[in-house]
Amino acid sequence: MCAINPAHANFIDQATVTLITKNVYIDRNYIGEGVAQPASKEWAQGSMLNMNSGYTKGVIGTGLDVYAGLGFKLWGDAEHSRGTSMLPLDPITGKPESSFAEISATAKFKYAETELKYGTLFPKTPVVIASFSRALPQSYHGVQLVSKDIKNLKLEMTYLDQVNQRDSTNYEDIKLIPANGRFKPVSSDQLYYIGANYALNPQTEITLFHANFHDIYQQYYTGLNHSYPINDAMSLSTDFRYFRTLDEGKQLAGNIDNHHGNLVFGLSQNNHKLSAGYIHNSGDTAMPYLSSGETATYMDSWATDFLNKNEKAYTIRYDYNFKDYIPGLRVMTRYTYGKDINLDHIVGLENKELHEKELGFDLMYQIQTGMLKGLNFRGRYANYDNNHGVKPTFKSANETRFNIDYTWKFK
Repeated sequence: MCAINPAHANFIDQATVTLITKNVYIDRNYIGEGVAQPASKEWAQGSMLNMNSGYTKGVIGTGLDVYAGLGFKLWGDAEHSRGTSMLPLDPITGKPESSFAEISATAKFKYAETELKYGTLFPKTPVVIASFSRALPQSYHGVQLVSKDIKNLKLEMTYLDQVNQRDSTNYEDIKLIPANGRFKPVSSDQLYYIGANYALNPQTEITLFHANFHDIYQQYYTGLNHSYPINDAMSLSTDFRYFRTLDEGKQLAGNIDNHHGNLVFGLSQNNHKLSAGYIHNSGDTAMPYLSSGETATYMDSWATDFLNKNEKAYTIRYDYNFKDYIPGLRVMTRYTYGKDINLDHIVGLENKELHEKELGFDLMYQIQTGMLKGLNFRGRYANYDNNHGVKPTFKSANETRFNIDYTWKFK
């Protein structure tokens, strides 16, 4: 039997292997008159294998992470698949592919509490978020440095040059989403960001980030999260997020000038939580963000983004945890209304009083015991309505989503 070199023992002993399966169904039925496509809907099965090594011993430890993804079409056709961003589409016929696969690796190095990674990255920051909301995830390629050597402080510097979208197996330049025709559909192979998270105490965290999307925009972010315990059963939370985004360099997407802020207060008591918030957009343009990704704004909306020029939105949300009766069962409902929307760049919508609203429900259940412990079921429904007509990207729709997720940990 071959002996393991002591310097490489942690590389294997501290390795982890996980398999994540995701069964995802999306059904977005458009309810407005004159829509070109009646619905966007697909059903797919995804599997993600993550093999993450430990670090070799020494002053600088080295390691390797490998990711492999495999997706299968369970249902989808050329008439309905466009717009779901879940399965690759044939560029000629528009039909979704029956299967798709991808594999990639990340080299990593560690000194004390500082890690350097190169290769496939799944960032989750206020300025760049890799989306995991489809059968396979969105990933980026680049280099990332994260340090936790200073107590209560996390520092991060990242450079990205390519993205692999949720419905693709190929890396490509990073794109700006042209939703509602706000900006030109441009791309760049250079995006970097630097940021810090500092915990003032267990109840308060401050976050600062700066991002530069080469020749397109630069973005500044300030965030504050605070939780105040009123008594043993009740607490008050505050969530403040502010983005300042400006055009940069050659201004490939055109003029960009946006202030976006949101302030949300939440009151929790035992199994209940009630949240209410205000969302504010100002400046000469809407807020830009990356294609097929998600934003770190407060709104986790499914059918729109509430980021139009001048838009002001009000939201109220209620969460309930059934832990005392059915452990693992949670429910959420939310209503958001946006007004003062400016879409003057779209013919026919000049100087119109535009608004949008969404009512959503979310039901989640996770098995707590037995062989299937950790199996997650999630059902979501949203009714989205606006008076924008059929020209903008976001159209009035009834949307239903179902997820069944499970994670196996082999090591």
